[in-house]
Amino acid sequence: MRRYRFALGGVALAAAAAMAAGCSGTGTGSGSPSPGASASAAARSATDELVSAAGKLRSSTYKFTVKVGSTSMDGSADPSTKGVKLTSRAAAGGASVDISLLAIGTDLYAQLTGLSMLGINGDTWLHVDGTKIKSLALLGIADPSDPTGANSLSKQIVSASKSGSGEYTGTLDLTKAAVAGIPVAAITSMGDKAKAVPFTASVDSQGRLTKESFTVPAQGSMPETPVTITYSDFGSSVSISKPTTNVQEAPQAVYTFLGG
Repeated sequence: MRRYRFALGGVALAAAAAMAAGCSGTGTGSGSPSPGASASAAARSATDELVSAAGKLRSSTYKFTVKVGSTSMDGSADPSTKGVKLTSRAAAGGASVDISLLAIGTDLYAQLTGLSMLGINGDTWLHVDGTKIKSLALLGIADPSDPTGANSLSKQIVSASKSGSGEYTGTLDLTKAAVAGIPVAAITSMGDKAKAVPFTASVDSQGRLTKESFTVPAQGSMPETPVTITYSDFGSSVSISKPTTNVQEAPQAVYTFLGG
């Protein structure tokens, strides 16, 4: 399934560092901060605000929607229990495939409708032991406690600036951390293009991340792909429980596919 946009902080940080190194003990004596230092502080402030906004998703239930090109995913999360519930729809071979996924701690349950896979029908919940696989990325989530990978912002932000009240712009380095919905191999194949991806982000009045948007660069025959992730309904009631009927243990082939 599935991530960003940012622009001038790196140059400002370099300029500020050079100025600080060359101006010790001299200067005009006015005591006013240099333009470079001010820009550097603003860039750090914007980055810190966004990292804090993403971190607040760890302390509350919420709902989220992820759109990657023509693929969409809707879900809800309870970080305190590492519970995630999501549904997605994607095109596969001209057909529409619906996917339902439940993650409760290390127990994962997947249900596929519209796709014949390993002889499993759409009414069956496939149980996967999360301790036996290396990553949940192929199932559409980065981590049950951070399903969209929002907390990767702290590693991915290259530069950031505030563009308005609760609005930010900047650039991301997608190679620095896993991106929900985008295969690692795809990011790697983009080379340097993946290291300076423009993004935009929004934060609500309580400092919580509510939206992030960016466009995955074109690569080979793949066109550029817009990605938008929104967060809402903070603190809402979220009920995530294990299915009790039509549950089948995943065969070894599934673990092999997922890197187990």
